[in-house]
Formats: sequence, structure tokens, C-alpha cells
Amino acid sequence: MFHAYKILIISFLGLSMLMVSCKGGQSENAETTSPEAQKATLPIPPADFLQDIYERVDYVDFIFDKTNFSISVTDKANAQRNVTYLSQSAVEDVNCTPYIGRMYFNSEGVGIATAQMHYSDDCKYFIFVDAKQRPKYACLMSEAALAFFENIFSRVQAQ
Repeated sequence: MFHAYKILIISFLGLSMLMVSCKGGQSENAETTSPEAQKATLPIPPADFLQDIYERVDYVDFIFDKTNFSISVTDKANAQRNVTYLSQSAVEDVNCTPYIGRMYFNSEGVGIATAQMHYSDDCKYFIFVDAKQRPKYACLMSEAALAFFENIFSRVQAQ
């Protein structure tokens, strides 16, 4: 009996030493991880997701935070053109800038998608959020979107 007790204690000590050495290795790796590896990313919106928005959308609202204006696109053809502002290009870091507002895609009075608009000197992208406002997809702004936003903001600054 004493022999079995001795083996149990030695096994426990050996296992404890192994666990301590494993934890030490993990903390070293966490400290040496480069900031490049810590960039936040999201998947790009699937093509069928964007196609569904394009086919169904008939109304788009651009609501800009901290401004005194918004934009509503009320005809289907122009609303569909706004869907082309969404690219199939991935965003390298979705924590680059706070969003300036939201783009609401609607069909027959019902919201079908919501995208946060991120627009600053270094960052120009959209983040789609789900019904609970959790980030789901991200994509860079297309050339058409960049031209649209540049035009809008130059007009607002001129007034």
C-alpha cells in the first residue's frame, strides 16, 4: 500500500511540473506575438449575400452620426447602384477607425441589411452587422463609393 501511495505522489508531482512548464511556454508566446498578428479581421460578404441585397433593395438610408444631414435613396435603380459601393475586397484591420454612420438597406419597408460606414484618411470600408448589432462581414469601399463620399463631404464642407 505504501508503495502505491509513493507512486501516486511522484506521478502527481511530475504532472504538476509538466503543467507549470507548459503554461510558462504559452505566456512567452503571447508576449512575443507581433502587433501585425493581432489585427482584427472579418470575412468579406459572400457574393450571394450582396446579390440578394441588390435584387431586393428599393430604398437606402445613409445616416451620418454627429452631422446635421442624412441621405435617402428612394428609387430602386439608385438604391441598387448604392449596392455597388460594396466591394469583394477584404479589410486588413476593422479596428482602424470609428464608424461615421450607417447605411440601411430596405425592401418594401423592411430592413434587409445594415452596414457601418468607416471613412477617414486611412480607412474606407463597411462593416455589416447582424440584428443584434454584432459585426458579421467587412469589405472595402469600391471606387464608386469613394467618389460618392468625397462628393458628399466636399459639398457639406462648402456650405
